Amino acid sequence: MSSLSKVFTDYAGSRVLEALADVVFVIDAEGYYKNVLTKFPELLAAPVSDLTGKNLIDFFPEPTRIALMETLNEAIERGKTGNVKYPMEIDGKTRWFEGRFVSISEKEVLFFVFDITQSYLSQKKLANSQANLNFILDNTEQAFFLVHKDSRLIDANRSGYRLLSELGLPSRQPGEKMSEILPKAFIAELSNAFLNALNGNNTHVIKEFNINSQVYHLRIEIAPICGSDQKPNIIAIGILDDTSQWKSDRKLLEAERNLSFFADNIDDIIWQISADGTLLYLSSGIEKLLGYLPESMLGRSILELVAPASRHIFNQLIDSGFSNDVDLPRKFEMQLLHANGSVRWGEVNYIVRNGFYTRQMKIIGILSDITLRRESERILQATSQRLLELNKTKDKFMSLIAHDLRNPLNAIKGFTELLIEDFSLISDGEKKQYLNTISNSSSELLRLLDDLLVWSRTQMGTISFNPEVIEVDIIVNEALIISQASALKKGIRLVSKVEAGKTVYADANMVRTILRNLIGNAVKFSFHDGVVCVTETDDGKFVTLSVSDHGMGLPHGHDKEVFIPDIEKHLPGTDGERGSGFGLVITREFVQYHKGTLSFEANYPEGTIVSFSLPATESEWKSGK
Repeated sequence: MSSLSKVFTDYAGSRVLEALADVVFVIDAEGYYKNVLTKFPELLAAPVSDLTGKNLIDFFPEPTRIALMETLNEAIERGKTGNVKYPMEIDGKTRWFEGRFVSISEKEVLFFVFDITQSYLSQKKLANSQANLNFILDNTEQAFFLVHKDSRLIDANRSGYRLLSELGLPSRQPGEKMSEILPKAFIAELSNAFLNALNGNNTHVIKEFNINSQVYHLRIEIAPICGSDQKPNIIAIGILDDTSQWKSDRKLLEAERNLSFFADNIDDIIWQISADGTLLYLSSGIEKLLGYLPESMLGRSILELVAPASRHIFNQLIDSGFSNDVDLPRKFEMQLLHANGSVRWGEVNYIVRNGFYTRQMKIIGILSDITLRRESERILQATSQRLLELNKTKDKFMSLIAHDLRNPLNAIKGFTELLIEDFSLISDGEKKQYLNTISNSSSELLRLLDDLLVWSRTQMGTISFNPEVIEVDIIVNEALIISQASALKKGIRLVSKVEAGKTVYADANMVRTILRNLIGNAVKFSFHDGVVCVTETDDGKFVTLSVSDHGMGLPHGHDKEVFIPDIEKHLPGTDGERGSGFGLVITREFVQYHKGTLSFEANYPEGTIVSFSLPATESEWKSGK
């Protein structure tokens, strides 16, 4: 038995070999197994009895067996110890081994095998982790520096060297001191943080630095790395250059401040709503325009600000999702509800925007107060209509002048010529009759000219209005006396039932004109031997005077036409008297000056009652009716 075989069979020898490796083989120069010794048979590719006499190339794939045979031959031929690492499939799992060939003769080697699966996998994970870390460090925007406690650079990532270049600083090589190249302001700021790290503490610095006349905004993290002695001999420095973001944020903040100032100092309302109409933002203009505090309306529906007459517009917009594909107005007018319940007019302009980070739709708009404009348009429209009416009235006025002035003037001219040409041939009775006709025509002409003059002054707004406390019964009696002459011709009795001493707050001259026109019309449309009566009622606020007659009355619907100056539309009196209609037009306007009302109570063909009201006191006139 050889000495090697004796060692394998000897108990003490076996224990020695087992202590040297997990598996020990004796292999001849051809690669055949001669002996196997192991405490871990599960590490073998086959049972020990099956291995003896087999060649090692029978159990390994080509790359591994080539490496094993080359290392075996080198140990036999050169007497050198050779190492080789190889994988092996055992029970369906890959295990890693390290084999060491030791020459013991010219024909045999000892093959020591060590199971390195755990250490191999750990080293592989470590290598992968290191590779991943290096990849991350080299591709992150944040600059990293490893610095020795004496400020010598140990290493830096790609972003670190790039940052030094962007800051205009010379690049450092490992072993060079960083403190020799950094700006003084930079060193002064970081020195305390560096000392703090040497004491085992982390430091976070966010600051603006002026480097080479350029302002940079940097975020710096400084942290200690402790060695096996638990002392921070290495300092890790991370620097993020967010200057661009910082400048953008400053510009955005400035823009937001400007927008906020603009939004809070204009009369218009800037608003933002979601697609369902929920208010997301309101500028302070809403308080001035509609009386609401902005914060009180946030989260509520914009429809709460819209008057019912205009809600269909926003309902249509909301139902359509504010889609650009639908033919919807981007600018429109609508009615708004003030906090006090009143209605105002607004003009809306809006745009649709999707969020920058999300697709959530937002609608941004501006609401302008156009109440004054709408009111001006209404007044302008009313004025235009009034001007049209005045123009029509002017045309009729000219027609009336031509008609009404012609008749009395023709009568005056005709009878005057008769008197001049045939004065000696005409009897005294006829002369008196002609002179009466001339006198009546002159009175009619004067009355017409007075009416035209008063009417023109009301149209131009130049008539004076001087209300005061007056005794209305006196004014009524004066008007009855003026109309007495025309009443006597038709045998009409004039009666006043107005309470003596009854007072009103009115313009005396206007009241005289009103009564003269109404009593004159009553006489004109009364039959012979009739009665015209003036009565009065008092409700404590307004005194109503009524002029009644027992004449031909006013046909149904004719109460509106009496206010239109048109000779052809006005009914003639009971004796064929004609009129222009200016009297009632003037009467209506004078009653309006007093904030009263004018009404007709017709019982055709049995007479008419015309009533008008006057304020009893100055306070009633000021408050209106």
